[in-house]
Amino acid sequence: METEERILSAAREVILERGVDGARMEEIAHRARVNKALLHYYFGSKEGLCREILRRAMRELVARLSAEVAADLPFPAALERFVSQYLDFVAANRRLAHLVLWELGRGGEELAEVFRDAFRDGGQPENPLVALFRRASERGEIRPVDPVHAALSLVGACLFPILARDIVPIIACTEFPLETDFLEERKRHILDVFWNGLRPEVRCCQREAVP
Repeated sequence: METEERILSAAREVILERGVDGARMEEIAHRARVNKALLHYYFGSKEGLCREILRRAMRELVARLSAEVAADLPFPAALERFVSQYLDFVAANRRLAHLVLWELGRGGEELAEVFRDAFRDGGQPENPLVALFRRASERGEIRPVDPVHAALSLVGACLFPILARDIVPIIACTEFPLETDFLEERKRHILDVFWNGLRPEVRCCQREAVP
């Protein structure tokens, strides 16, 4: 493994284990088996390391989700694949999501640039989820809906239970096994709510299963 990749791998481990504030450059250098000066040479600072970790993760996520949009599937199938991919990625990278929140707490300017770079690298002129809702609405596959608000609602429905897994049992006043079973139940619930809320022939108190 090249020096730069070794540093980045070690930094990801340390930062996601200890949090940004608790991570120390000395420990990162030790795990990467390099001297501390090389960390600054390649990435400049701990913040630079965080930015590169986020950049690579967002590039991977956008590439996955963009592929679902490019597949040009009927909306119910595209929605199902999108939710599944997104929830699986967030659940597998829960600590990375906390890094995103840390960056948002600093104002989010660098995070916004990371997303812009990821969309540009993936050849996406806009967020792939916004594009999915926009396309489905224009085709009449779903009722007319603001694609940005729809995308925000879907991301929040996927993201919050994973980020807040430690307080979900308190909010729900019951125990939740936040592992595979919970994720699969969460996917089914999100699909049921969104499809039955967006299908073009929807009427009050009228529901059907997700196709």
